[in-house]
Amino acid sequence: MASQKQNIIYLLRDGFDYYGNDMTGGIHFSFPENLVKDLDVLDRQGLKEAIKVYINQSQITPGNYIITLSEHIYFEKDFSSVAIDQQDAIVQQYVETVPFENSLSKIFPIENGFKVIVINRDLCFALQEAFGEKGFVVDAISPVLVLGQTLSGGENGLSADSIRLLFEKYAMLKQNSFPIQTSVAEKSPSLEKPQ
Repeated sequence: MASQKQNIIYLLRDGFDYYGNDMTGGIHFSFPENLVKDLDVLDRQGLKEAIKVYINQSQITPGNYIITLSEHIYFEKDFSSVAIDQQDAIVQQYVETVPFENSLSKIFPIENGFKVIVINRDLCFALQEAFGEKGFVVDAISPVLVLGQTLSGGENGLSADSIRLLFEKYAMLKQNSFPIQTSVAEKSPSLEKPQ
């Protein structure tokens, strides 16, 4: 029995790198400035179409994938000594300061408190929709920080060691996912607490 094709989409400020567990390197996609600027999606349908053209031109075969968020595309803040009954209000107050029209937030436990990470929901869901329309299945949307270490790379993408680490920690990334879109019509903002 052949193993399932796993893929990583490493989301960056200017685009993303696509890595498959059956590939030796990555394939970069740059966000066209008329579609995405400063992480804001200016034309969601245009972005989805551009990604689908990229998938076709790159001859990428469908499989499961994780959108891994580089540390440069999310906002984060640590909180300590917060009473449980005040946590929701404090988190919501922070989320409202983030300059995304539509966002997703997730709470991660840290020593003596918790960390809140906020991402652009429109950007992540546009990627999920474009890949989904080409037969891919999203397993997770996770920040790189859950790995507990920084990934290394350069202008040609991540290093071989960083790519290997992402695939070795695929299950951990799945366990630490933001909520994923279950249907294209889903529009409500979401806040997820650790379990």
